[in-house]
Amino acid sequence: MKYVLKNPISLIVFISNMILLHISAKDTTVVFNAVINTNLSSPIQVTHAGDGSNRVFVAEKGGRIKVFTNNYILTDTLIRITNMGSGNEQGLLSIAFHPNFKNNGYFFVFHTQATTYSLIVDRYTISTTDPDKADLMSRLPILNILHPTNTNHNGGEMHFGKDGYLYISTGDGGGGDDPQDNGQDSLSLLGKILRIDVNSTSGGNNYSIPPDNPNPLSPVYCYGLRNPFRWSFDRYTGDMFIGDVGQSAREEINFRAAGLIAGSNFGWDCFEGTLSHTTAAPCLPFNSYVAPIYQYQTNSDNRSVVGGNIYRGYAFPDLKGWYFAADYFSRNLRKIIKIGPSWIAVNQQMPETHTGMVDFGETEDGELHIVDINSNIIYKITTVNPKTVYTFTGHGDWMIASNWKDGVVPPDPLPSGSVIVIKPYNKGICQLNQDRTISMGGDFFVEPDCHFLLGNNSKLSID
Repeated sequence: MKYVLKNPISLIVFISNMILLHISAKDTTVVFNAVINTNLSSPIQVTHAGDGSNRVFVAEKGGRIKVFTNNYILTDTLIRITNMGSGNEQGLLSIAFHPNFKNNGYFFVFHTQATTYSLIVDRYTISTTDPDKADLMSRLPILNILHPTNTNHNGGEMHFGKDGYLYISTGDGGGGDDPQDNGQDSLSLLGKILRIDVNSTSGGNNYSIPPDNPNPLSPVYCYGLRNPFRWSFDRYTGDMFIGDVGQSAREEINFRAAGLIAGSNFGWDCFEGTLSHTTAAPCLPFNSYVAPIYQYQTNSDNRSVVGGNIYRGYAFPDLKGWYFAADYFSRNLRKIIKIGPSWIAVNQQMPETHTGMVDFGETEDGELHIVDINSNIIYKITTVNPKTVYTFTGHGDWMIASNWKDGVVPPDPLPSGSVIVIKPYNKGICQLNQDRTISMGGDFFVEPDCHFLLGNNSKLSID
């Protein structure tokens, strides 16, 4: 059947249907493609700047943030963070780029402090003369969260939400069994997901509290977490997935739909997964807490869950809609998908060398990567049947090569096995002013919240 799109309404309906049709419950074997295997030392996170440059940023536990091209070639070191604790679970833990980074140059780092063990969030600004270098004098303190006594359970990841606020995960303060009962203490900043507005200031802080936080005087947005080392937002929906490292009985993956995140209590330290846990904290019945969508028994070689992401890329359509997670001590790759009201999980054994996974991260085009801190390797998550993807990342005319990733305008007609993705920078516009055809077996997608226009009475024909 041929679709001929001539107006925005028919296009929106068509694209919505295409996205739904391409989410499959079929389990597909993942292939791990080593894309960066040199120039790294204890990598701990991989991410992107969201600025249309398609650069890849890798944070190292020891404090360096390295910059790679979209083809994974090292270009520079963005910054080296000093005065950090680096033993045990300490070090540089996360980097997050402001949603308007392309214009304001702001990025945020999350690390532990060397002598106090405090959790530090600072803002830096990119150099005005070098887009791959930070201005070292631009440091602006954002948060200094007291974390006395223990070096472990620091949480460790930051993301900006669709609302423009910065979200930060913190651990319960370390030690066994949450001795200070921080997880259930709504006044403590430990064992939480925090949410702050970094675009304004209030009360002497270099941030403010969003007025719709559960407590308008507190950064606390969710609580009841032990060590949410790795978590993510679904880039389509804003839903939240959290990998919460267990005590001695259960490792768990928690999920919360975007509209239900505020005030969520995930149960620790009243419950570890679905199991009751002895604590001095006041506890409610289990159904008062958010239950995990997936849990597994903690044992000697399967005892530190690493939360991941839903695959939202386009090169490997068989992976669409699957959520991926790992465990630092095991070779188990967990693949989870929701079918109707139920979450279905499949385990895949990774190669023997694949232990020490510490992060999943997306590049700007939505492709998913996994970080191996032991082997100093970044792997791209792939399958044996990739598609050729052409991604519009600029703003304006379809025919301008610089608006496309790698500077390549898609051929016409688009051949089978190819995909066009409309993802203009900062939710901009892509306008097609000539007739184009997508052949049978080719695909066309417009990313959520992005805009595609047909001008000059042009037509987009999809076989």
